[in-house]
Parts: sequence; C-alpha cells; structure tokens
Amino acid sequence: MPVRAGGLMPEHEPKRCPRCGNDFECRLGTIHRCQCVDIMLGDDMRESIAATYDDCLCRACLLELAETPTRATTSQARRVSRYHGQTKD
Repeated sequence: MPVRAGGLMPEHEPKRCPRCGNDFECRLGTIHRCQCVDIMLGDDMRESIAATYDDCLCRACLLELAETPTRATTSQARRVSRYHGQTKD
C-alpha cells in the first residue's frame, strides 16, 4: 500500500463529490485506474477547482468543467483567486 506523510494512503477511498453530492470511488493509490486520470483540464480550471473545493470531484463534474470555454474558465479562476485573497498577474 502506498505511504504518504502522516500515514498509509488507501488505494481506493469512497468519496462524495463536493460539487454535486454524488458518491464515487477515488483511486489515488492507483492513480492510473482513477476515474479522473484521462480528463484534461487547463491550468486555470485546475486552480479554480482547487480554490473552490477541498476534495476530489466526480468524473461527471470534471467532464462538465473540462468543456467550459477557455475565456469563461480564465475569468472564473480570477474571481475565485481574488475571493481567497490571492492575486493574479
């Protein structure tokens, strides 16, 4: 089993998506088998997700966010960053 700081990391962990509330299984311990591994997100969208949610999102939400147009994604990431007191150049 993989190890991380503070203890063992389970290979599969049941989670609830903080965006939609659906249950899913996170496979961070075997990332190549995780539901998120093949979803491509831009840097701005990843920053926005990290600033908005404190845990993994389900595949359906990630796919929906991956289809968000780039311009809207960039604006959203800036709004979220300002809200959390971070500055963007």
